[in-house]
Amino acid sequence: MKKINPRIYLTVWTYLGWFGCVYLGKMNWGLASFIFPMVSWILLRLSFNLNRLMMLRLLVLFLIGLSFDSGAVFFNLVQINPPATIGWLPSWMISLWLLFIASLPLLQSLFQKKYFLAALFGAIFGPLSYRAGTQFESLNMNGTQALLIYALFWAIYTPLAMGLIGRKDITNENT
Repeated sequence: MKKINPRIYLTVWTYLGWFGCVYLGKMNWGLASFIFPMVSWILLRLSFNLNRLMMLRLLVLFLIGLSFDSGAVFFNLVQINPPATIGWLPSWMISLWLLFIASLPLLQSLFQKKYFLAALFGAIFGPLSYRAGTQFESLNMNGTQALLIYALFWAIYTPLAMGLIGRKDITNENT
């Protein structure tokens, strides 16, 4: 019997995790949302050999994402419902960033060196993810301006992330 690749579990878990983090945030159980990225990181470690340099780069990408979302809240591009308990961002949103960062090696293996495609993907699906959060009433985006700023951020962030983690010196696949 063929063993199922942990990447399949990581992919499915990432989508379930997004829904779970947003839903738990809406239900005021935001701290429970950390279970989703914890499992993702276990699956990530089973899927890829990550050295210290790769982990450092993932940490930098995580901090960039948190900084951007914190700035968006500070400058009132988005409002979080319920309000944040940790700094400017709620725990469920921090969980989402941890979850997303764990999925980056999967995205990198999909895009490889196709940076334009990564930018297009980021510009479309990054803001749509936040827009979907508005349907849960977990956050509100302040108009088209916020959507465009998020599209620009994701159009830059996604290929940057792909370039940083796509380096052969920092990751080897477990296959």
